[in-house]
Amino acid sequence: MFNLILKDIFLLKKTILASAAYIVFFLFVFRQSGITVFPAVMVAISYMLILSGCAYENKNNSDLMLNSLPIPRSRIVAAKYLSIFVFLGWGMIIYLIVVKLFSMIKLPIEISPLSLEDLIGAIFAVSFLNSIYLPIFFKFGYIKSRIINVFIFLLIFFGFSNGVKFFIDNQNNLSLFSKQATNFQLALGIIIAALVFFLISYFISLKFYKNREF
Repeated sequence: MFNLILKDIFLLKKTILASAAYIVFFLFVFRQSGITVFPAVMVAISYMLILSGCAYENKNNSDLMLNSLPIPRSRIVAAKYLSIFVFLGWGMIIYLIVVKLFSMIKLPIEISPLSLEDLIGAIFAVSFLNSIYLPIFFKFGYIKSRIINVFIFLLIFFGFSNGVKFFIDNQNNLSLFSKQATNFQLALGIIIAALVFFLISYFISLKFYKNREF
């Protein structure tokens, strides 16, 4: 499985290096948007790398090659899911380096230091978005999933808008709940929810991939 993850890294080496420039760009774009910068940047970077990896695999007919080898399909699927966190880790390291450099050269950009809430939010958002996309990719392949990907973005956009409205309309109830629950309980609940959704997505992807013919 480790070799499969290395394969993705090798295929994406130029894109991974270029992602450092994307992080700088996103920091400039999001600096006055009013949204939390770190989760937004991590979602953008990890999702871009996952999509790029799927595109390279489609271009190189990697599925045909991998399925001709004695590699269980469960490992192929698991490697793709684990690569999400490899890309997230890479993005976090580059983010911290860029923020430190901005601070050293005193650029007029105000960036909040990385907090535990930001990290948990990034893990949840990255897991959620990729857990939606990957089952579609393993079911239909890259070309068809690219078309469906447009609808995923629309769904997330409108879902986010409705989510903001929900929080505004129910801020008193949510404030009461947050006071009753400790930060640890809230963080643990979010992590468990992300993990459950992630595992469900993995098993759905595995079922789809096992039923595909190459």
